[in-house]
Amino acid sequence: MIRSVFILVVVCVSWECFTQPQILWRNTFGGSSYDVGSCVLETQDGGYIVAGHSSSQDGDIFGSRGGVDFWILKFNKLGGVQWKKNLGGSENDWGTKVIQTTDEGYLIVGYAGSTDFDVSGNHGGLYDGWVVKLSSTGTIEWQKCIGGSEIDLLWSAKQTLDGAYILSGYSNSDDGDISGNQGDFDAILIKLSQDGEIEWQKSLGGSSEDNANSVIETPDGGFVIIGETWSDDEDVLKLHEGSDLWVVKVTEAGEIEWNTTLGGSGADFGIDAVLTQDNGYVVLGFIGGDSGDISVHHGAFDYWVVKLSQLGELIWEKSLGGSGPDWARSLVLTKDNSYLIAGESASNDGDVVNLNGGLEIWLSKVNDQGSLIWQKSFGGSKADACYSIGLTNDGGYILTGATSSNNGDFSGCENGGEDDLFIMKFAPESSAVSLHYNSPLSIAPNPASTSISLQGLETENEVNVIISNFLGQTILQKQMSPDEQINVGNLPKGIYLVSAIGENNKTYLGKFEKL
Repeated sequence: MIRSVFILVVVCVSWECFTQPQILWRNTFGGSSYDVGSCVLETQDGGYIVAGHSSSQDGDIFGSRGGVDFWILKFNKLGGVQWKKNLGGSENDWGTKVIQTTDEGYLIVGYAGSTDFDVSGNHGGLYDGWVVKLSSTGTIEWQKCIGGSEIDLLWSAKQTLDGAYILSGYSNSDDGDISGNQGDFDAILIKLSQDGEIEWQKSLGGSSEDNANSVIETPDGGFVIIGETWSDDEDVLKLHEGSDLWVVKVTEAGEIEWNTTLGGSGADFGIDAVLTQDNGYVVLGFIGGDSGDISVHHGAFDYWVVKLSQLGELIWEKSLGGSGPDWARSLVLTKDNSYLIAGESASNDGDVVNLNGGLEIWLSKVNDQGSLIWQKSFGGSKADACYSIGLTNDGGYILTGATSSNNGDFSGCENGGEDDLFIMKFAPESSAVSLHYNSPLSIAPNPASTSISLQGLETENEVNVIISNFLGQTILQKQMSPDEQINVGNLPKGIYLVSAIGENNKTYLGKFEKL
Protein backbone atom coordinates (compact mmCIF):
# COMPACT_ATOMS: atom_id res chain seq x y z
CA MET A 1 0.00 0.00 0.00
CA ILE A 2 3.02 2.26 -0.37
CA ARG A 3 2.13 5.23 -2.54
CA SER A 4 5.02 7.06 -4.22
CA VAL A 5 4.40 9.92 -6.61
CA PHE A 6 6.98 12.05 -8.41
CA ILE A 7 6.10 15.58 -9.48
CA LEU A 8 7.04 17.36 -12.68
CA VAL A 9 8.45 20.82 -12.04
CA VAL A 10 7.03 23.29 -14.56
CA VAL A 11 9.33 26.21 -15.34
CA CYS A 12 7.60 29.56 -14.82
CA VAL A 13 8.58 32.87 -16.27
CA SER A 14 8.06 35.02 -13.19
CA TRP A 15 10.94 35.73 -10.83
CA GLU A 16 8.80 34.79 -7.83
CA CYS A 17 8.21 31.29 -9.17
CA PHE A 18 11.92 30.65 -9.56
CA THR A 19 12.59 31.51 -5.90
CA GLN A 20 10.18 28.95 -4.49
CA PRO A 21 11.13 25.31 -3.91
CA GLN A 22 9.34 22.68 -5.97
CA ILE A 23 8.20 19.22 -4.92
CA LEU A 24 10.58 16.46 -6.04
CA TRP A 25 8.55 13.58 -4.62
CA ARG A 26 6.08 12.74 -1.91
CA ASN A 27 4.78 9.52 -0.37
CA THR A 28 1.81 8.78 1.88
CA PHE A 29 1.47 5.88 4.31
CA GLY A 30 -1.25 4.65 6.60
CA GLY A 31 -4.31 2.52 7.17
CA SER A 32 -8.00 3.05 7.79
CA SER A 33 -7.59 5.21 10.92
CA TYR A 34 -5.37 8.18 11.92
CA ASP A 35 -1.66 8.03 11.02
CA VAL A 36 0.48 11.13 11.53
CA GLY A 37 4.11 12.18 11.02
CA SER A 38 5.31 14.42 13.87
CA CYS A 39 9.02 14.85 13.09
CA VAL A 40 11.32 14.29 10.09
CA LEU A 41 15.04 14.66 9.51
CA GLU A 42 17.69 13.70 6.99
CA THR A 43 19.90 10.86 8.20
CA GLN A 44 23.65 10.42 7.91
CA ASP A 45 23.26 7.94 5.03
CA GLY A 46 21.37 10.50 2.92
CA GLY A 47 17.96 9.01 3.67
CA TYR A 48 15.24 10.22 6.03
CA ILE A 49 13.52 9.15 9.22
CA VAL A 50 10.02 10.06 10.40
CA ALA A 51 8.57 9.63 13.88
CA GLY A 52 4.88 9.92 14.58
CA HIS A 53 1.97 7.82 15.67
CA SER A 54 -0.50 5.38 14.20
CA SER A 55 -3.92 4.20 15.33
CA SER A 56 -4.46 1.91 12.31
CA GLN A 57 -4.07 -1.86 12.30
CA ASP A 58 -4.20 -2.40 8.55
CA GLY A 59 -2.82 -0.97 5.31
CA ASP A 60 0.86 -0.04 5.77
CA ILE A 61 0.73 -0.84 9.51
CA PHE A 62 2.34 -4.10 10.63
CA GLY A 63 2.86 -5.11 14.26
CA SER A 64 0.33 -2.82 15.92
CA ARG A 65 0.47 -3.14 19.70
CA GLY A 66 -3.07 -1.78 20.16
CA GLY A 67 -4.51 1.69 20.70
CA VAL A 68 -2.14 4.36 19.36
CA ASP A 69 1.50 3.39 18.77
CA PHE A 70 4.74 5.22 18.17
CA TRP A 71 5.34 4.80 14.41
CA ILE A 72 8.86 5.08 13.02
CA LEU A 73 9.64 4.92 9.28
CA LYS A 74 13.13 4.91 7.73
CA PHE A 75 13.40 5.95 4.06
CA ASN A 76 16.10 5.95 1.42
CA LYS A 77 16.91 9.19 -0.41
CA LEU A 78 14.10 8.67 -2.96
CA GLY A 79 11.41 8.03 -0.35
CA GLY A 80 11.42 4.24 -0.49
CA VAL A 81 10.80 2.52 2.86
CA GLN A 82 13.83 0.68 4.27
CA TRP A 83 12.16 -0.30 7.54
CA LYS A 84 9.28 0.71 9.77
CA LYS A 85 8.40 -0.05 13.39
CA ASN A 86 5.39 0.12 15.68
CA LEU A 87 6.47 0.71 19.28
CA GLY A 88 4.35 0.81 22.41
CA GLY A 89 1.81 -1.23 24.30
CA SER A 90 -1.89 -1.99 24.39
CA GLU A 91 -2.91 1.57 25.41
CA ASN A 92 -2.16 4.88 23.68
CA ASP A 93 1.46 5.89 23.03
CA TRP A 94 2.31 9.01 21.01
CA GLY A 95 5.64 9.72 19.28
CA THR A 96 6.59 13.40 19.03
CA LYS A 97 10.31 13.76 18.17
CA VAL A 98 13.18 11.80 16.63
CA ILE A 99 16.88 12.65 16.55
CA GLN A 100 19.79 10.75 15.08
CA THR A 101 22.47 9.93 17.62
CA THR A 102 26.23 10.00 17.21
CA ASP A 103 26.34 6.18 16.95
CA GLU A 104 24.03 6.42 13.87
CA GLY A 105 21.08 5.15 15.90
CA TYR A 106 17.97 7.11 16.87
CA LEU A 107 16.33 8.51 19.98
CA ILE A 108 12.54 8.89 19.92
CA VAL A 109 10.54 10.69 22.60
CA GLY A 110 6.84 11.12 23.27
CA TYR A 111 4.49 9.81 25.93
CA ALA A 112 3.07 6.43 26.84
CA GLY A 113 -0.10 5.28 28.54
CA SER A 114 0.86 1.60 28.24
CA THR A 115 2.48 -0.71 30.76
CA ASP A 116 3.12 -3.73 28.52
CA PHE A 117 4.84 -4.93 25.33
CA ASP A 118 7.66 -2.41 24.65
CA VAL A 119 6.79 -0.16 27.62
CA SER A 120 8.05 -0.84 31.12
CA GLY A 121 8.58 1.26 34.22
CA ASN A 122 5.45 3.40 33.81
CA HIS A 123 4.81 5.36 37.00
CA GLY A 124 1.04 4.95 36.98
CA GLY A 125 -0.27 8.31 35.83
CA LEU A 126 -2.37 8.83 32.72
CA TYR A 127 0.83 9.24 30.68
CA ASP A 128 4.55 9.03 31.32
CA GLY A 129 7.14 10.63 29.11
CA TRP A 130 8.64 7.79 27.06
CA VAL A 131 12.14 7.64 25.58
CA VAL A 132 13.25 4.87 23.21
CA LYS A 133 16.79 4.37 21.92
CA LEU A 134 16.99 2.46 18.63
CA SER A 135 19.92 1.06 16.69
CA SER A 136 20.51 2.17 13.10
CA THR A 137 18.24 -0.69 11.94
CA GLY A 138 15.40 0.04 14.37
CA THR A 139 16.15 -2.47 17.14
CA ILE A 140 15.31 -1.26 20.67
CA GLU A 141 18.53 -0.80 22.68
CA TRP A 142 16.86 0.69 25.74
CA GLN A 143 13.65 2.44 26.77
CA LYS A 144 12.70 4.56 29.75
CA CYS A 145 9.49 5.92 31.23
CA ILE A 146 9.92 9.32 32.91
CA GLY A 147 7.26 10.80 35.16
CA GLY A 148 5.17 10.56 38.30
CA SER A 149 1.60 9.82 39.31
CA GLU A 150 -0.05 12.45 37.08
CA ILE A 151 0.43 13.47 33.39
CA ASP A 152 3.95 13.72 31.96
CA LEU A 153 4.56 14.44 28.26
CA LEU A 154 7.80 14.85 26.29
CA TRP A 155 7.83 17.05 23.20
CA SER A 156 11.46 17.54 22.20
CA ALA A 157 14.98 16.13 22.51
CA LYS A 158 18.53 16.99 21.49
CA GLN A 159 21.82 15.14 21.89
CA THR A 160 24.19 17.36 23.82
CA LEU A 161 27.84 18.07 23.11
CA ASP A 162 28.87 15.62 25.85
CA GLY A 163 26.89 12.79 24.21
CA ALA A 164 24.00 12.92 26.69
CA TYR A 165 20.40 13.97 25.94
CA ILE A 166 18.30 16.97 26.92
CA LEU A 167 14.51 16.57 26.89
CA SER A 168 11.71 19.10 27.28
CA GLY A 169 8.02 18.71 27.98
CA TYR A 170 5.08 19.27 30.27
CA SER A 171 4.06 17.72 33.62
CA ASN A 172 1.77 18.17 36.60
CA SER A 173 3.45 15.43 38.66
CA ASP A 174 5.43 16.15 41.81
CA ASP A 175 6.66 12.66 42.63
CA GLY A 176 8.50 9.81 40.97
CA ASP A 177 11.07 11.32 38.60
CA ILE A 178 9.50 14.81 38.77
CA SER A 179 10.06 17.24 41.61
CA GLY A 180 9.65 20.95 42.24
CA ASN A 181 6.23 21.40 40.64
CA GLN A 182 5.10 25.02 41.12
CA GLY A 183 1.38 24.37 40.56
CA ASP A 184 -0.79 23.01 37.75
CA PHE A 185 1.37 21.97 34.74
CA ASP A 186 5.02 23.01 34.61
CA ALA A 187 7.53 23.02 31.81
CA ILE A 188 10.00 20.22 32.47
CA LEU A 189 13.63 19.94 31.43
CA ILE A 190 15.44 16.61 31.88
CA LYS A 191 19.08 15.68 31.27
CA LEU A 192 19.70 11.99 30.52
CA SER A 193 23.02 10.19 30.31
CA GLN A 194 23.97 8.37 27.13
CA ASP A 195 22.53 5.19 28.70
CA GLY A 196 19.23 6.80 29.66
CA GLU A 197 19.85 7.53 33.33
CA ILE A 198 18.47 10.81 34.71
CA GLU A 199 21.30 13.22 35.56
CA TRP A 200 19.00 16.07 36.60
CA GLN A 201 15.47 17.42 36.07
CA LYS A 202 13.86 20.80 36.51
CA SER A 203 10.23 21.93 36.78
CA LEU A 204 9.88 25.51 35.53
CA GLY A 205 6.88 27.80 35.73
CA GLY A 206 4.32 29.26 38.10
CA SER A 207 0.95 28.49 39.62
CA SER A 208 -0.84 28.20 36.25
CA GLU A 209 -0.07 26.15 33.16
CA ASP A 210 3.44 26.24 31.62
CA ASN A 211 4.90 24.20 28.76
CA ALA A 212 8.22 23.61 26.94
CA ASN A 213 7.59 22.60 23.33
CA SER A 214 11.22 22.73 22.20
CA VAL A 215 14.76 22.89 23.54
CA ILE A 216 18.10 23.90 21.98
CA GLU A 217 21.64 23.74 23.33
CA THR A 218 23.56 27.01 23.45
CA PRO A 219 27.28 27.56 22.69
CA ASP A 220 28.06 27.98 26.41
CA GLY A 221 26.71 24.49 27.20
CA GLY A 222 23.41 25.76 28.55
CA PHE A 223 19.94 25.39 27.09
CA VAL A 224 17.02 27.47 25.89
CA ILE A 225 13.44 26.20 26.12
CA ILE A 226 10.60 27.58 24.04
CA GLY A 227 6.97 27.23 25.02
CA GLU A 228 4.16 29.16 26.58
CA THR A 229 2.98 30.22 30.01
CA TRP A 230 -0.32 31.19 31.62
CA SER A 231 1.45 32.05 34.90
CA ASP A 232 2.55 35.41 36.30
CA ASP A 233 4.43 34.28 39.41
CA GLU A 234 7.32 32.07 40.60
CA ASP A 235 9.68 31.62 37.59
CA VAL A 236 7.55 33.79 35.27
CA LEU A 237 8.37 37.50 35.52
CA LYS A 238 5.27 38.93 33.84
CA LEU A 239 2.26 37.99 31.72
CA HIS A 240 0.60 40.20 29.12
CA GLU A 241 -2.80 38.48 29.03
CA GLY A 242 -4.10 35.03 28.20
CA SER A 243 -0.97 33.00 27.51
CA ASP A 244 2.43 34.32 26.41
CA LEU A 245 5.17 32.83 24.31
CA TRP A 246 7.84 31.96 26.89
CA VAL A 247 11.61 31.66 26.39
CA VAL A 248 13.87 30.50 29.23
CA LYS A 249 17.69 30.33 29.24
CA VAL A 250 19.26 27.93 31.76
CA THR A 251 22.81 26.94 32.61
CA GLU A 252 24.27 23.51 31.82
CA ALA A 253 22.93 22.41 35.25
CA GLY A 254 19.43 23.71 34.52
CA GLU A 255 19.52 26.89 36.63
CA ILE A 256 17.60 29.85 35.18
CA GLU A 257 19.77 32.69 33.83
CA TRP A 258 16.99 34.72 32.22
CA ASN A 259 13.49 34.30 30.90
CA THR A 260 11.19 36.47 28.84
CA THR A 261 7.48 36.46 28.01
CA LEU A 262 6.30 37.80 24.67
CA GLY A 263 2.78 38.37 23.41
CA GLY A 264 -0.34 40.46 23.53
CA SER A 265 -3.99 40.30 24.46
CA GLY A 266 -4.76 36.79 23.18
CA ALA A 267 -3.41 33.28 23.52
CA ASP A 268 0.21 33.17 22.26
CA PHE A 269 2.30 30.01 21.97
CA GLY A 270 6.00 29.22 21.45
CA ILE A 271 6.81 26.26 19.21
CA ASP A 272 10.40 26.20 17.89
CA ALA A 273 13.65 28.18 17.72
CA VAL A 274 17.05 28.27 16.04
CA LEU A 275 20.36 29.84 17.03
CA THR A 276 21.42 32.76 14.84
CA GLN A 277 24.91 33.62 13.61
CA ASP A 278 25.21 36.40 16.22
CA ASN A 279 24.38 33.91 19.03
CA GLY A 280 20.87 35.27 19.35
CA TYR A 281 17.67 33.36 18.68
CA VAL A 282 14.86 33.36 16.16
CA VAL A 283 11.76 31.98 17.86
CA LEU A 284 8.63 30.68 16.16
CA GLY A 285 5.13 30.51 17.52
CA PHE A 286 1.58 31.51 16.79
CA ILE A 287 -0.48 34.34 18.22
CA GLY A 288 -4.17 34.85 18.91
CA GLY A 289 -4.37 38.60 19.44
CA ASP A 290 -2.73 41.98 19.05
CA SER A 291 -1.26 44.70 21.31
CA GLY A 292 1.72 44.22 23.60
CA ASP A 293 4.72 43.01 21.61
CA ILE A 294 2.59 42.22 18.54
CA SER A 295 2.45 44.91 15.86
CA VAL A 296 0.08 43.19 13.38
CA HIS A 297 -2.60 40.53 13.84
CA HIS A 298 -4.46 39.37 10.74
CA GLY A 299 -7.17 37.36 12.52
CA ALA A 300 -7.68 34.07 14.42
CA PHE A 301 -4.11 32.69 14.80
CA ASP A 302 -1.07 34.01 12.90
CA TYR A 303 2.44 32.65 12.48
CA TRP A 304 4.74 34.75 14.68
CA VAL A 305 8.51 35.05 14.18
CA VAL A 306 10.59 36.83 16.81
CA LYS A 307 14.30 37.74 16.85
CA LEU A 308 15.88 37.86 20.31
CA SER A 309 19.35 38.94 21.37
CA GLN A 310 21.70 36.63 23.24
CA LEU A 311 20.16 37.95 26.47
CA GLY A 312 16.56 37.55 25.35
CA GLU A 313 15.88 41.14 24.32
CA LEU A 314 13.31 41.66 21.53
CA ILE A 315 14.99 42.89 18.31
CA TRP A 316 12.18 42.42 15.76
CA GLU A 317 8.93 40.54 15.33
CA LYS A 318 6.79 39.59 12.33
CA SER A 319 3.31 38.08 12.08
CA LEU A 320 2.27 36.15 8.97
CA GLY A 321 -1.16 34.92 7.96
CA GLY A 322 -4.69 35.85 7.01
CA SER A 323 -8.13 36.12 8.55
CA GLY A 324 -8.40 32.38 9.24
CA PRO A 325 -6.33 30.28 11.63
CA ASP A 326 -2.66 29.82 10.66
CA TRP A 327 -0.65 27.47 12.90
CA ALA A 328 3.16 27.58 12.76
CA ARG A 329 4.80 24.23 13.54
CA SER A 330 8.47 24.14 12.56
CA LEU A 331 11.39 26.40 11.63
CA VAL A 332 14.73 26.00 9.85
CA LEU A 333 17.64 28.36 9.23
CA THR A 334 18.32 28.20 5.48
CA LYS A 335 21.68 28.32 3.72
CA ASP A 336 21.14 31.96 2.69
CA ASN A 337 20.64 32.98 6.36
CA SER A 338 16.88 33.29 6.03
CA TYR A 339 14.16 31.38 7.87
CA LEU A 340 11.67 28.91 6.41
CA ILE A 341 8.51 28.30 8.41
CA ALA A 342 6.18 25.34 7.96
CA GLY A 343 2.70 24.79 9.30
CA GLU A 344 -0.84 24.90 8.05
CA SER A 345 -3.31 27.59 7.08
CA ALA A 346 -7.04 27.96 6.62
CA SER A 347 -6.73 31.55 5.31
CA ASN A 348 -6.95 32.75 1.74
CA ASP A 349 -6.18 36.43 2.22
CA GLY A 350 -3.56 38.61 3.84
CA ASP A 351 -0.18 36.92 3.36
CA VAL A 352 -1.78 33.64 2.24
CA VAL A 353 -2.32 33.45 -1.52
CA ASN A 354 -3.87 30.70 -3.67
CA LEU A 355 -4.96 28.29 -0.96
CA ASN A 356 -6.61 25.31 -2.68
CA GLY A 357 -8.50 23.66 0.18
CA GLY A 358 -9.97 24.32 3.60
CA LEU A 359 -6.71 23.56 5.44
CA GLU A 360 -3.37 23.31 3.63
CA ILE A 361 0.33 23.04 4.27
CA TRP A 362 1.68 26.59 4.24
CA LEU A 363 5.36 27.48 3.79
CA SER A 364 6.62 31.01 4.23
CA LYS A 365 10.16 32.35 4.08
CA VAL A 366 11.40 35.51 5.78
CA ASN A 367 14.79 37.20 5.59
CA ASP A 368 17.08 38.03 8.51
CA GLN A 369 14.98 41.11 9.27
CA GLY A 370 11.67 39.23 9.24
CA SER A 371 10.42 40.50 5.87
CA LEU A 372 8.42 38.01 3.80
CA ILE A 373 10.38 36.69 0.79
CA TRP A 374 7.82 34.22 -0.53
CA GLN A 375 4.91 32.05 0.55
CA LYS A 376 3.28 28.99 -0.97
CA SER A 377 0.57 26.51 -0.02
CA PHE A 378 0.46 22.79 -0.82
CA GLY A 379 -2.27 20.21 -0.47
CA GLY A 380 -5.59 19.02 -1.82
CA SER A 381 -9.28 19.59 -1.26
CA LYS A 382 -9.32 18.04 2.23
CA ALA A 383 -7.33 18.82 5.37
CA ASP A 384 -3.52 18.79 5.08
CA ALA A 385 -1.15 19.72 7.91
CA CYS A 386 2.64 19.95 8.24
CA TYR A 387 4.21 19.32 11.65
CA SER A 388 7.92 19.24 10.86
CA ILE A 389 10.40 20.57 8.30
CA GLY A 390 14.11 19.78 7.95
CA LEU A 391 16.92 21.20 5.85
CA THR A 392 18.62 18.65 3.56
CA ASN A 393 22.25 18.54 2.49
CA ASP A 394 21.38 19.43 -1.11
CA GLY A 395 19.87 22.73 0.05
CA GLY A 396 16.31 21.44 -0.25
CA TYR A 397 13.77 20.57 2.41
CA ILE A 398 11.97 17.53 3.81
CA LEU A 399 8.48 17.75 5.39
CA THR A 400 6.12 15.46 7.26
CA GLY A 401 2.64 15.69 8.70
CA ALA A 402 -0.80 14.34 7.88
CA THR A 403 -3.13 14.52 4.89
CA SER A 404 -6.71 13.51 4.16
CA SER A 405 -6.42 14.48 0.47
CA ASN A 406 -5.85 12.36 -2.62
CA ASN A 407 -5.93 15.16 -5.20
CA GLY A 408 -4.07 18.41 -5.87
CA ASP A 409 -0.49 18.00 -4.63
CA PHE A 410 -1.47 14.55 -3.35
CA SER A 411 -2.89 13.36 -6.69
CA GLY A 412 -2.40 9.62 -7.11
CA CYS A 413 -2.20 9.00 -3.35
CA GLU A 414 -4.78 6.47 -2.17
CA ASN A 415 -5.73 7.85 1.22
CA GLY A 416 -6.25 4.84 3.47
CA GLY A 417 -9.04 6.19 5.64
CA GLU A 418 -8.73 9.20 7.94
CA ASP A 419 -5.33 10.96 8.05
CA ASP A 420 -2.31 9.42 6.32
CA LEU A 421 1.27 10.22 7.24
CA PHE A 422 3.11 11.97 4.41
CA ILE A 423 6.75 12.66 3.60
CA MET A 424 7.47 15.37 1.01
CA LYS A 425 10.85 16.28 -0.51
CA PHE A 426 11.49 19.73 -1.99
CA ALA A 427 14.28 20.64 -4.38
CA PRO A 428 16.63 23.52 -3.51
CA GLU A 429 15.05 26.89 -4.21
CA SER A 430 17.47 27.64 -7.07
CA SER A 431 16.86 24.32 -8.82
CA ALA A 432 13.95 25.66 -10.88
CA VAL A 433 16.42 27.72 -12.91
CA SER A 434 18.62 24.69 -13.53
CA LEU A 435 15.76 22.90 -15.24
CA HIS A 436 16.90 24.60 -18.44
CA TYR A 437 19.85 22.22 -18.32
CA ASN A 438 17.99 18.97 -17.60
CA SER A 439 18.42 16.19 -20.13
CA PRO A 440 15.95 16.11 -23.03
CA LEU A 441 13.55 13.18 -23.19
CA SER A 442 12.67 11.66 -26.57
CA ILE A 443 9.18 10.19 -26.86
CA ALA A 444 8.05 7.87 -29.66
CA PRO A 445 5.82 7.85 -31.50
CA ASN A 446 5.09 11.54 -31.33
CA PRO A 447 2.25 12.32 -31.99
CA ALA A 448 0.82 9.15 -30.39
CA SER A 449 -2.59 7.54 -30.27
CA THR A 450 -2.29 4.39 -28.11
CA SER A 451 1.10 4.09 -26.40
CA ILE A 452 4.48 5.78 -26.08
CA SER A 453 8.02 4.76 -25.16
CA LEU A 454 10.72 6.90 -23.59
CA GLN A 455 14.08 7.13 -25.34
CA GLY A 456 17.44 8.50 -24.26
CA LEU A 457 17.29 7.38 -20.63
CA GLU A 458 20.84 6.71 -19.46
CA THR A 459 19.96 3.98 -16.98
CA GLU A 460 18.99 0.33 -16.86
CA ASN A 461 17.21 0.74 -13.52
CA GLU A 462 13.63 1.77 -12.92
CA VAL A 463 12.66 5.42 -13.38
CA ASN A 464 9.80 7.38 -11.86
CA VAL A 465 7.59 8.89 -14.54
CA ILE A 466 4.79 11.42 -14.36
CA ILE A 467 2.63 12.77 -17.16
CA SER A 468 0.96 16.15 -16.63
CA ASN A 469 -1.21 18.43 -18.69
CA PHE A 470 -0.28 22.07 -19.32
CA LEU A 471 -2.36 23.16 -16.32
CA GLY A 472 0.12 21.26 -14.13
CA GLN A 473 -2.42 18.58 -13.22
CA THR A 474 -1.06 15.06 -12.76
CA ILE A 475 -2.63 12.68 -15.29
CA LEU A 476 -0.59 9.50 -14.80
CA GLN A 477 2.33 8.43 -12.66
CA LYS A 478 4.22 5.16 -12.33
CA GLN A 479 7.56 3.54 -11.58
CA MET A 480 8.73 1.59 -14.61
CA SER A 481 11.66 0.08 -16.47
CA PRO A 482 13.24 2.30 -19.17
CA ASP A 483 12.00 0.13 -22.06
CA GLU A 484 8.40 -0.24 -20.86
CA GLN A 485 5.50 1.05 -22.98
CA ILE A 486 3.10 3.58 -21.46
CA ASN A 487 -0.57 3.29 -22.40
CA VAL A 488 -1.96 6.74 -23.31
CA GLY A 489 -4.98 5.54 -25.30
CA ASN A 490 -7.47 6.87 -22.76
CA LEU A 491 -6.00 10.38 -22.57
CA PRO A 492 -7.93 13.25 -24.21
CA LYS A 493 -6.39 14.89 -27.25
CA GLY A 494 -3.80 17.54 -26.42
CA ILE A 495 -0.19 18.29 -25.46
CA TYR A 496 1.29 16.54 -22.41
CA LEU A 497 4.46 17.06 -20.39
CA VAL A 498 6.53 14.05 -19.32
CA SER A 499 9.27 13.85 -16.68
CA ALA A 500 11.38 10.87 -15.71
CA ILE A 501 13.60 10.83 -12.63
CA GLY A 502 16.38 8.28 -12.59
CA GLU A 503 19.55 7.57 -10.65
CA ASN A 504 21.02 10.42 -8.57
CA ASN A 505 17.81 12.40 -9.16
CA LYS A 506 18.75 13.00 -12.80
CA THR A 507 15.68 14.43 -14.50
CA TYR A 508 14.61 14.05 -18.15
CA LEU A 509 11.94 16.34 -19.58
CA GLY A 510 9.90 16.06 -22.75
CA LYS A 511 6.45 16.48 -24.25
CA PHE A 512 4.21 14.70 -26.75
CA GLU A 513 0.96 15.23 -28.59
CA LYS A 514 -1.95 12.83 -28.04
CA LEU A 515 -4.05 12.33 -31.18
